[in-house]
Amino acid sequence: MCSDSKWTDTHECGKMQTEVGSDAVKQHYEWLEKKLQYYSQDEATAWLAVTLHHPPFINDPLKEHFLPLLRKYGVELVFVGHEHWAEYANMAPSYETRFPPNEPKMKMNCTDDTEILVHEQRIQTFKKGTMLHQFISGNGGHTLREICPLMEQDGEVYIKNTAYHGITAVEATSEKVSVTFYKGFDDFSYRVDIVK
Repeated sequence: MCSDSKWTDTHECGKMQTEVGSDAVKQHYEWLEKKLQYYSQDEATAWLAVTLHHPPFINDPLKEHFLPLLRKYGVELVFVGHEHWAEYANMAPSYETRFPPNEPKMKMNCTDDTEILVHEQRIQTFKKGTMLHQFISGNGGHTLREICPLMEQDGEVYIKNTAYHGITAVEATSEKVSVTFYKGFDDFSYRVDIVK
C-alpha cells in the first residue's frame, strides 16, 4: 500500500519504489495479517497495539486496506505521527468509515485554534475492547501545523492540540494502559486510561 497516494508515472510508490499490487506488497500484507491473527488469539497478549506513520482515521488508502485489519483482529491502540499536532480519537466497532473527495471540507475555520477539546474532561477512561484508540504524537519537535477538524476524519475526536510542543507517554500493565500527552514535566494536557 502506498499510503500517501504519491504515485510515480509507473504506478509505484514514489518514496518506497513499491509497485501497488506487487508480490512484495501482497506478501507483506499477508505477513501482517498473520501476526495480527496470532496475537489476537494469544492468551499471553494483554494489549494489541500497532505503530505506523500515517493516521488510519484520516488517510483514505489506510481506511480502505489497513483499518479493516485492525478492527477485524481487535487491535486496541494505534500510535501514529505524520501530523504535526497531538490528537486523541477513537472508533467504536460499529462505526462505518467514509471515503471523502480528495479536497477535504473543514467543519470550521481553524486559523486561530491551538486546541480543540471536544469533551471538558481531560482524563477519559474506557473499557478494554470497546474502542479502537488512535493517538497522534506529532508535536515533539518540528513546526506545529494548524489544526482543522476535517470532514474526512473518521472516529470521534476528543482533543487536537498545537498550543505547545510535548511528548506522549505510554504506561501499561496487564490490567491498564495509560496514554498521556505531556506539555512539560509533570504537566499533562490529556490522558486516556483503558482498563480491563
